[in-house]
Amino acid sequence: MRNSKLIKAIRKLDTETVKLVLASGKFAINGENSRHDPPLIESIASTHLGDDDEAADSKRCEILKLLVRYGADLNVLNVRSWPLGATAVVLAAERGYLKCVQFLTEAGADLRIVCGRGNTALLVAARESRTACVEYLTRHMSPSLVNHVNARGDTALLVAASNSHGKKAGIACLQHIINAGADLEVRDNAGNTALTIALKQKYSAVATLLVEKGALVNTVLDDGKTPLTVADISYVPKLLRHVVDPTTSRRDQWCVHRAVLERQNNAVRALVRYGFPALDLDGKLFPQLNLSFASPLVVALVSGEPDIAKYFITNRFFTLNDIKMCWKQEIRESLLFASNGEARIGFEINTASHNLKNLDFLARKLFSLQDLCLVTISSTLSEPFAHEPTQGEHDRWVCRPTFLERVQRLGIPQVLKDALLHKTPASDVCCGRWGDIDLEPTENFSGCYGCGKCAGEDQSEQEDKN
Repeated sequence: MRNSKLIKAIRKLDTETVKLVLASGKFAINGENSRHDPPLIESIASTHLGDDDEAADSKRCEILKLLVRYGADLNVLNVRSWPLGATAVVLAAERGYLKCVQFLTEAGADLRIVCGRGNTALLVAARESRTACVEYLTRHMSPSLVNHVNARGDTALLVAASNSHGKKAGIACLQHIINAGADLEVRDNAGNTALTIALKQKYSAVATLLVEKGALVNTVLDDGKTPLTVADISYVPKLLRHVVDPTTSRRDQWCVHRAVLERQNNAVRALVRYGFPALDLDGKLFPQLNLSFASPLVVALVSGEPDIAKYFITNRFFTLNDIKMCWKQEIRESLLFASNGEARIGFEINTASHNLKNLDFLARKLFSLQDLCLVTISSTLSEPFAHEPTQGEHDRWVCRPTFLERVQRLGIPQVLKDALLHKTPASDVCCGRWGDIDLEPTENFSGCYGCGKCAGEDQSEQEDKN
């Protein structure tokens, strides 16, 4: 039997004709020997993807009930339409047909059956941000099924994070999946967690939800990257509130340098306050200076950021090379060229003049023995974090013990440990007031009192909230 008349009626959502054909008995209820998909599949797959009109959903559900009453197999697979090997409940979930999903599930459809690519009904519903279907399915699935991994290494959580586009529907799907017991640390075939996926795609609302629900921020991926590495620098202040230790991976060496280059003062402030050390890295970042090192202070000076340079100097956030830098002719000449209007495009003349003043201050400054000792200790403790790992080194990107762990193990008073980690009033100065910092010795540092900018709260959301 070819089921032509029945299939035609199903495709038109003509319930009355479907009843007549079924009553006639001239049909193959599961599509045996037919050139069409089984009727149960046709009742879902023959409609347009994205057509989630509630009235049409009700008609489809009514047809499903008729077919099941006449013996249709709830778990029959499609053999012609895409995706191949899917059951009716998988197809209904993909299209957002909630009433159909509810009926099929309650009638006994097996939610464990996957289509050809290993996708469950929940996976495809999450991919299409079908919020109502996701909510219903998560209430009828065990945590093990919620965490089912498809052929691409994706779970419903990973798919929801990747395809949410930061929109409300996608975020709501993610919320339901998390509440159903999703594993927040599962990784796809590329080694990404849901958090790193969200951060790479700049879905800050998704990232915030994951972090608030307990996603690990200190995770080190196979390539050494961490959430801190892949995050947009403007999101770093928010991310650091949940970071236990920002010095776990050597991939994060450039975080402060990157924040300076992108003029993200709030990220610079957050990194300093959360214990990130001043590091001497490869001077190739500025080949025109022919330097063997590039510290955060050097980057601030040569990239025309005098306010950041003042913040670093006030906090003694510099390396041993920085102490000697003020006499290095290459740096002084670069700033002199800038003050004469001969620097590279984008370098403002007045900032060069301010940075020359910063350099002159360093040249005449007599640092205390304590300051010099702290810089020496910091440089020594951070050296393993700063060097590039060798190819054969086991877990070569992971730095153990970390800089923070090394500091905490020191047999020195806590006040000195705090100084090494820059947990002092000077580091708390509002990033909007760095230009007013007096480099001369002072104890009157005005902290930030919730300006929003320091916390990263004034960053415009990049997602569509609709």
